[in-house]
Amino acid sequence: MNREAKKPRFVDRSRLRWHTNLSKLMSSPRFINGALWFWPTRFIARRQASELFDLVSGFVYSQVLSAAVKLQLFDVLKQPKTLSAVCVETGLSTTAATRLLRATTVLKLTKVLPAHHYGLGRLGNAMIGNAGLQALVAHHDMLYRDLSMPTTLFTNPGSTSLGEYWAYSRSDQSTIDQTTANEVSDYSNLMAISQPMISEQVLQSYSFSQHHSVMDVGGGTGRFLQALRQRYPTLKLGLFDLPAVSECHQDTLLNQLNIKQHRGDFLHDPLPAVSDLITLVRILHDHNDAAVMVLLNNIYRALPEHGTLLIAEPMSDGAGAERVGEAYFNVYFLAMGKGEPRSSARLKSMLLETGFTEVRVVNTPLPLLCTVMTAQKST
Repeated sequence: MNREAKKPRFVDRSRLRWHTNLSKLMSSPRFINGALWFWPTRFIARRQASELFDLVSGFVYSQVLSAAVKLQLFDVLKQPKTLSAVCVETGLSTTAATRLLRATTVLKLTKVLPAHHYGLGRLGNAMIGNAGLQALVAHHDMLYRDLSMPTTLFTNPGSTSLGEYWAYSRSDQSTIDQTTANEVSDYSNLMAISQPMISEQVLQSYSFSQHHSVMDVGGGTGRFLQALRQRYPTLKLGLFDLPAVSECHQDTLLNQLNIKQHRGDFLHDPLPAVSDLITLVRILHDHNDAAVMVLLNNIYRALPEHGTLLIAEPMSDGAGAERVGEAYFNVYFLAMGKGEPRSSARLKSMLLETGFTEVRVVNTPLPLLCTVMTAQKST
């Protein structure tokens, strides 16, 4: 019994020693230089050096993309243009335009074409017509300001640009009641612009035909429900969000689409028990665990027996989303002041703790944008 109990601890110590010795070897200058000159290991050493320098250069790459968006370079290059034409349409000098085009070309945003013309590269084509993606790029200026002193952000965040922008994330009940439409209009508009990318992922992955009534909690300006109405014209639809957010709505359009509006704070007010499906689209990752549990319990009470909860948001263990979840969203939410990325396993545990059953992960075409999870209420 004692031997068996000690065996895993011995194995763990052996693995730690192996890792420590290997790290010492691979970090020694003598080994690195030898690996560069020894042809079987040269490729590995060069790739490692390239990956490290990409990390160092990452901020510059993001600023090249930001400049291209703000100068509307992708719209300019919808049709191939000469360098002089690019200068005229962007207002850049020949030297500046040349440098920008050289940078965007190696980043696959633009492409050098015959006859001294420039066009869109593979990634540049993805930017065309994607207003949501371009809005997100411009939005990241605030995150970069918060990251200008990264050690301060990690050790003592204090007041941040993102925290001020996402006003609801730092609000308690008293300040929510005083929040005005002007204070939430910017982020409501950003969410509305970027929502079509998420809506399409959800609608391609889940059939809403099995439901009679859907209420989108935290649904902002109602873009997800508008997309849902186009696909499922007979569904009863409802929207629940803060009173200040409701003031930003296109009330006439929502009324025309027969989308019922409910106003309140989903962390403090009871949800109306009017739907057999409640949706949370990009909501949970904006809140800490305690708030998430309050919201899940609130939803559980509002759902009828055998009602369904649908969650759609990026999850840290989504295929291809690991780096985005842990390296990007993790830091973004730190600057925002609340929220964190969660794995599907962690969300499942929280749902089961609330009382939900039959928790299921639904694959989406692009998990990097969102993963869909459903859960049932059974009594």
